[in-house]
Amino acid sequence: MVLAGNHHRVPVEGFEGRKRLFEESETVDEFLMKDHERAVTELERFMAEARLWYEQEITPETVEYVRSNQEVLSGIRRGDKIYTTKFPYAPGQYLAESDPLMKRYYMCHCPLARASILSGEPEISPTWCYCSGGYEKLKFDVVFGEPVEVEVLESALAGDPRCRFAVKIPEGKLK
Repeated sequence: MVLAGNHHRVPVEGFEGRKRLFEESETVDEFLMKDHERAVTELERFMAEARLWYEQEITPETVEYVRSNQEVLSGIRRGDKIYTTKFPYAPGQYLAESDPLMKRYYMCHCPLARASILSGEPEISPTWCYCSGGYEKLKFDVVFGEPVEVEVLESALAGDPRCRFAVKIPEGKLK
């Protein structure tokens, strides 16, 4: 899928630590658990230091949201797929919001899609969310050392309250 590329030119070096963690792990499940623990620890550190994490204030509620769902900032393996849920664009507002429309708005990272969610214009197909899927794909491309397939399962553009993806583990990488 053409939209699932690294269109934002995210430096792959930022995922090298995750690749080493995978290589040091006995199983994919162990890797995902350790990766999740790493993410929670990082958020706790940013919260304790009152520092912004990718332009986001990290609150106890944000840390608990991630801690309570291993799919967020990591993943859970079922069979030969890893299921991962996107971290909200505006986590504080997302977690506090009860209106479904605004919850979708605070979840989405894409400015064009966010505008469409609020106004309905321009009308954008949920296929557009493969761009976000491309970011999830990139992380696992680096971890596994080869291209992976990604599938959008849920997305704010499709009317879902979260963005969720399935990443297929390449042959020979399921340990």
